[in-house]
Amino acid sequence: MPTIFYRSPPPAKPKPGPTVMTVRTHQPWRCLSLLAVVILIMGGIGLFLYQQNLQVLGQNKQAVIEQVREQEAQRQRNANLTFQNKELRKKIATLIHSTQTSQATYVQVLQSLKQAQQDVQDLGEELQLYKRLFDSKIPIRAENEVSINSFSINYDETSGYYQYRLVLIQLVKVAKPLQGQWQIEMIGQSNGIDQQLNMNQITLGNHHSQPYQVHRLQKLVGYLQFPTNFNPKQVIIRLIPARPKTATEIRFQWTDLLNKESL
Repeated sequence: MPTIFYRSPPPAKPKPGPTVMTVRTHQPWRCLSLLAVVILIMGGIGLFLYQQNLQVLGQNKQAVIEQVREQEAQRQRNANLTFQNKELRKKIATLIHSTQTSQATYVQVLQSLKQAQQDVQDLGEELQLYKRLFDSKIPIRAENEVSINSFSINYDETSGYYQYRLVLIQLVKVAKPLQGQWQIEMIGQSNGIDQQLNMNQITLGNHHSQPYQVHRLQKLVGYLQFPTNFNPKQVIIRLIPARPKTATEIRFQWTDLLNKESL
């Protein structure tokens, strides 16, 4: 048979009593005080922001002033550099002009010196010629009336050619102008092969012979050019008189001719 349990009901809750509202007296001074505090706080914040703005504006103004001063100083430095640059260019131009003038003067002096040396050499050759005429026992008429007094070759760095100088003389006490032809030939090697070059192959004028007209003394000056890979060994000078006479031929070693005179 089932067991039945009995639970008693909970006690009843007490009923709430009537609510009593408390009415406080109105105090307007508190609102005014709060409003004054808010105004003071907003004023303080506004004053702080105003001072901050003034400070920032002052800093910006100072920065602008410093920037303007720096730009002015930079402009002044640029102006000074421009002036110095102009002055330096003027000095350089003056120096270049002076250098060019000095170089031109040096070239003129060098040319004058070379001409003076050439004149001295010419006078020496003429004096040597007359000394030989007066000191030696030469007949009034000689068969071999024109002879070679000297022959020299020098390398000209300006043109890249070899300059020759041939001096012809008359060894007679009573000299008359004599005419004829002269030739120059070159013996050497090209690529290991012996070769002989005629006058038209080594002179700039492309002539087989050149005329001469001697009255006591005559100087013949010109330039020689050689083919590529040509190695000169000997120089042949040939004098061919206008009158039917035997031609005179003299040979010079190339190594003996460079930078010195062969007599």
